Amino acid sequence: MPGTNWIRPALWRLASALGVGLLLGLLLWPPPEAMRWALRQALGPNLVLVGLQGSGWHGHAQWAWSAPDGTAPMALPGRVHWRWQLQGLGLELAWRADCCMRDMAQLRWSLRAPSTLQVQWPESRLSLAWLRVLGAPWNTLSLEGQLLLTPASAQLGPAGLQINTPLHAQVQALRSALVPRVDLGHYTLQWRPGASNQTPELWLDTRQGPLQMRGQGRLLQGRWQFRGEAFAEPGHEALLANLLQIIGRKQGERTILSLG
Repeated sequence: MPGTNWIRPALWRLASALGVGLLLGLLLWPPPEAMRWALRQALGPNLVLVGLQGSGWHGHAQWAWSAPDGTAPMALPGRVHWRWQLQGLGLELAWRADCCMRDMAQLRWSLRAPSTLQVQWPESRLSLAWLRVLGAPWNTLSLEGQLLLTPASAQLGPAGLQINTPLHAQVQALRSALVPRVDLGHYTLQWRPGASNQTPELWLDTRQGPLQMRGQGRLLQGRWQFRGEAFAEPGHEALLANLLQIIGRKQGERTILSLG
């Protein structure tokens, strides 16, 4: 893609800096504080660890996020378990959330030339209610439903991001507080390689439901951008009118979706 040759080295520098930061945090601070510091660097300052037990290398805690609007933190049901270990000239992180995952997810950082970051993600089930902690407009939409993720794997190296196993997801029984007691629909999400396996793309399609949505997103200049459209099935226009005005910009009978 013209004008985006800098993305691959920029992504690699960012990933390497994060890996070095996590490693230094674990080595320089006492283990529990190291884990708090590393997670806050990776996941943001709104993350709160409750009942931290074990060490930065091997432990578990309940994770909660405080929303930007100051509402009470939302806590994941159950606990999150993690395990760091050195593997040759590299570092491996394995973690699992009781609420959402049966198997461990793994992140491997190898210093062998060429240095790489490898991610393996297991089958998972996540609640869409967690989007509220991102603030507007997600707290206004107050979504409910389940996001089902299939196992996936990817690798990030000096040459860029390579998706080994495309990530497929399903959104089931989507609901919003703006349309009480109405099942808006079921949707599919696919995160797959783009041209030359260098520019990952995200695709959204509707399987069924009165709220029809479709669109495509991709990584441009280091940031995700998504463009799509949404509209109501015939007979549901009045019911979904308020929701369609909030999620995008009206253009005739359709709503233009734009993120990033």
